[in-house]
Amino acid sequence: MIYKSLDVSGEHKVIGVRNGFYQIELEKKNFKNIKGEDQFHLQFPQDPRIELGLDRPLRYKLLRGGRVNDFMNFCYYIKAIPFMVSEKVVTVLTELSLPDYSLVDVDITNYDSESKFYLLRFPFTELDRVNWPESVIYTGSELLGKNYLNIRSYDDYVDFRQKYHKVTDFEKIVLHNLPAEFDIIWVRGAGIFISPNAEEIFELNKLTGIDIGWKKPQTIEILYP
Repeated sequence: MIYKSLDVSGEHKVIGVRNGFYQIELEKKNFKNIKGEDQFHLQFPQDPRIELGLDRPLRYKLLRGGRVNDFMNFCYYIKAIPFMVSEKVVTVLTELSLPDYSLVDVDITNYDSESKFYLLRFPFTELDRVNWPESVIYTGSELLGKNYLNIRSYDDYVDFRQKYHKVTDFEKIVLHNLPAEFDIIWVRGAGIFISPNAEEIFELNKLTGIDIGWKKPQTIEILYP
């Protein structure tokens, strides 16, 4: 089955600001001091099943001119959280087959609306699920030229990265041995991908703020038994 990449749009006409990335920013007053903020980021668990123990929603602010969408990027990055989502997205997710995920309540303090928003905590699919002989990995770029690598296993991949310290990209990813046929997959180091079923449901619900099949690699192939 072929999955398409899912990314949050950074276009000015979509997010309302010109930084090319985010329209939502974490407020400093969530923390008593800089040390508290640093500890929050450093100790934040990647496993979405681990309870955070927060006693109130995390407070964010909408940047001046920013537009609220169903999917939004935010600043600053938090481990294992790909994006902020609306309550509408949360409802749509219940229609999909997904690995265990969880939500963090968010308060957008300068957005006057009864709509609710959440940080989506989502698990990674690790690279040991990659079918390396069938996948295509390279260094370089389309502009400067690609150098295709003969990577036959996860160990080969790790050895190459440790020996040469070069940035690698996937032109083609083939996954196998997944525990179930999930509609959304987050491959560590490659991105988030959605099934044809998820794409259809997203389009039917007119979810805003996303680009489908745009980010490279644009697609991945998943081999199910």
